Amino acid sequence: GGSGGAAGERAAALRLERDPEYRCRLLDDLQELRAFLLQRKSELASSSTELLSGVLPEALQSVDVAAVQSMLAEVGRALGSLQSERLRQLLLIASSQRYLDRLASSLVRKAGQEARLLSGCREVDARQHEAKAGLAGVAPRVSELLGRTRSIKAHVEGVLSAMYGSRVVNVLGEINTVLSQQGGV
Repeated sequence: GGSGGAAGERAAALRLERDPEYRCRLLDDLQELRAFLLQRKSELASSSTELLSGVLPEALQSVDVAAVQSMLAEVGRALGSLQSERLRQLLLIASSQRYLDRLASSLVRKAGQEARLLSGCREVDARQHEAKAGLAGVAPRVSELLGRTRSIKAHVEGVLSAMYGSRVVNVLGEINTVLSQQGGV
């Protein structure tokens, strides 16, 4: 029954894990099966099926293109699983102590990097809060300086206007840029 099948699957998985020769033979068999199914699909798609129908066993005569395509898909999935990078890594972990040690040291190194990065993030957050608090403390002083700068500019324009016979004088340059960026000239 069911427990015998599960035990057989576990035994096959263990053999697959521990026996590289078995893995190679299994891959070869699956690739050979794939080639056979591709050939069979090609034969079924061609018009020569009537000629082959008399030669083939009855079990093969009842298999159509859709069934062969389904079998090809399953064989492709099995090959993909056996040739996947993840399975290769798992097999290396199971069979190579050196690989396992390298992987463990890499994980320890990455954990250290993570700790440093998290610490750096906390420092950046703290600096950002300090900068915001500093800006909030400086804002009243900046507003006061801008107000004084505007009044000095107006006074200088008035004095220059008086010197030139009440002609309108406008001070030009960087001062206007600074005052306009901070809320008006």
